[in-house]
Amino acid sequence: MPESKSNLNDSVSDLIDMSDITASKQKGPLKIVHVCMQEFGGAGKAAYRLHKGLQSIGVNSTMVVFNKKSDDPSIKVLPESFSGGNLSCLDVPAYESAIWRQAWARWDDISKSYPDRPAGLELFTDAESEVRLDFIKEIQEADIINLHWVAGMLNYP
Repeated sequence: MPESKSNLNDSVSDLIDMSDITASKQKGPLKIVHVCMQEFGGAGKAAYRLHKGLQSIGVNSTMVVFNKKSDDPSIKVLPESFSGGNLSCLDVPAYESAIWRQAWARWDDISKSYPDRPAGLELFTDAESEVRLDFIKEIQEADIINLHWVAGMLNYP
């Protein structure tokens, strides 16, 4: 018979020294940043669950998004401008990024150039972005950067 969830978690805890996960030996608490387009939707919900799970075991976890619906202060919003160097994310409640709206319009235009594409398919995205994640303070300070759905957030030609 399969182990119950609590027994499985207990078994994992016995195998893993949680102090290795929750603290970096050189800099103090391990900092993890989850980068995702938003904290809602399929990928956003999965990223958010992982983020909150890590927080529940003492990991310093932050989520960085373009679009935010919740008032969770551990979810930060990327700035609208990427000129300069050391930029901090915004600590705001619900927010929809203008950069996201521009990217969506661009992707919609690209999709229109494929008139035979069946209706109802997932969003078509490209590999271009004006976003400079390397300028973001929260990302610069992270020990681990976990990329989830990052359409419109990275240039990867």
